[in-house]
Amino acid sequence: MSLWNPATKQSKDISHHTITGIDGSWGVSAGMGFNPVSDDYVVIRIVFRTNHRIRAEIYSSNSDSWREIEINVALRFDGIHFKCNAIVKGKPYWVASENAWESHGWNPRGIYLVSFDVENEVFQQVYLPNVIENEETFLGVMEFKESLGVVMNTSSDDWIMWTMDDETSWSKKFMFALGVNRAVVRVLGCSKRGDVIAEKTTREMFLYDAENNESRDVLVRFQGRVFGVFNYTESLVSVKGSKQVG
Repeated sequence: MSLWNPATKQSKDISHHTITGIDGSWGVSAGMGFNPVSDDYVVIRIVFRTNHRIRAEIYSSNSDSWREIEINVALRFDGIHFKCNAIVKGKPYWVASENAWESHGWNPRGIYLVSFDVENEVFQQVYLPNVIENEETFLGVMEFKESLGVVMNTSSDDWIMWTMDDETSWSKKFMFALGVNRAVVRVLGCSKRGDVIAEKTTREMFLYDAENNESRDVLVRFQGRVFGVFNYTESLVSVKGSKQVG
């Protein structure tokens, strides 16, 4: 695992974990956050396995060290997504569900979100809008103009964007229809200006501008599939021990 600053083209290896002995039967997910009180960039690493207690550790760029943190036993989530799904105002969010990981793969039931409070170092459960009943209607979680956004679809194949007003309430932002020529595999995220970025069945990406109700293809050449889209704020901060990578 490495920290990478695209603006300075510096990287730092941070693979000296405290939770070790992880083989292929375990799942690992990581997210990044920022603590404004201590001015510290942190990485949260979650380790999970079927029928085992979920464990977590946190890396501090200030101290250049990892330490394991406790997970509140009252917070019950048996499965968590393999990647952090969104980072909003320095707080990472994951898609999770109870009894989610089975022998044949990811099987969301009772899906919700798990966030990490960077300042207090605690995980918190965040419920999705109650109109999202199952995994068929749930399309993705992302940052939308510095708010947490959720995209769902309806029986008529319209898409709806919901944004979180606070930790307990959601509001419908907009609804849009992509049309039959936009066979969508999944939603990848949003641009900083609020364009929804999605992937078609042909593995091509496109942008949807909700304000103008327009969509356009994104001409990006890549092999394989895109795993996610994240926004980042350029910074000249150099983590101690970083090295130039290009």
